Amino acid sequence: MKHWSKMKEVSGNGFALRLFFFIYNILHLQYIFILLRPVAFFYYCFSPAKRAVSAAFFKRIAHYNPAVKPSAQTVYRHFYSFSLSLVERIAAWKQDIKVSDLIIKNRETYQEIITGLKEKKGCFFLCSHLGNIDLLRALAIQDNKDGVHTTKVNIIIDTAMSPRFNSFMRSIQEKFDINLINSRSIGIETALLLEEKLSNGEIVVIAGDRTPAEQSQRVVPVPFLGDPIALPYGAFLLPVILKAPLYYFFALREHDAFTSKYDFFLYRSSAMTEKKKKDEMIRALMHEYVELLEKKVLEYPLQWYNFFDIWASAKAFADKKNLTANG
Repeated sequence: MKHWSKMKEVSGNGFALRLFFFIYNILHLQYIFILLRPVAFFYYCFSPAKRAVSAAFFKRIAHYNPAVKPSAQTVYRHFYSFSLSLVERIAAWKQDIKVSDLIIKNRETYQEIITGLKEKKGCFFLCSHLGNIDLLRALAIQDNKDGVHTTKVNIIIDTAMSPRFNSFMRSIQEKFDINLINSRSIGIETALLLEEKLSNGEIVVIAGDRTPAEQSQRVVPVPFLGDPIALPYGAFLLPVILKAPLYYFFALREHDAFTSKYDFFLYRSSAMTEKKKKDEMIRALMHEYVELLEKKVLEYPLQWYNFFDIWASAKAFADKKNLTANG
């Protein structure tokens, strides 16, 4: 299978996005499900590679969660759930989804973050492909009682991926004040820039479960749902060297419906407080992150939106002898 960075943009072309947005404005959030089910079925029928990845994923999940049935119906529901997440991104930018739709599960940690941001103390977030991270980007611009909507957000991402969708989102939301930092060009200068942003009370976000596009980049194997996956060393190195408060977070839909609330989980890393050498701390972070991710994936399997075989990718890295010492 191709590496994810070589795949076509899953969100579609610019015309299709704008057409979908036009239809969204007519049907609105409550009724767009009329269109969404046939759209999801279309992608289900004409995306055999992603369908195969999804089916293999649910077979893996079934070993740990007997309630999950690895069937064609489950795979279709997976595609439908992903389609829902794309609509949620548009709805959030249009502020049809509010901060009040988030059910904060870790209120104490949430308040800790809010207090720090009000005091202009930046923080680092490690996210994943579970749930809808883009929903939170949009919610960050909304006025709310906590009064931190002016906090700037810096997303470390492969900017070569989904350029049409990112451009489209900018065009429909004038308040789009997200600084995108290309993950392929991170170096000393980037670290210095991020240090400055954190000292100014800004937020830095990076996905911890994205396999690097270049196989020359350093990765570490960590067990996830039975087999190792290759985690990007750099994603966990940054919070260690920047020494900023580190949090993990997930925004997860309670039900596959537009009227659903969203479970909002926040966890502060405990591994960051341990007195260890740099590499030891990075590996401790990776294991902490994966253990939490695995727990949430088993609880919300339909919201795992990584349609790429991350276990096969780890084997490819191992074959090229690019994996570091055992994690």
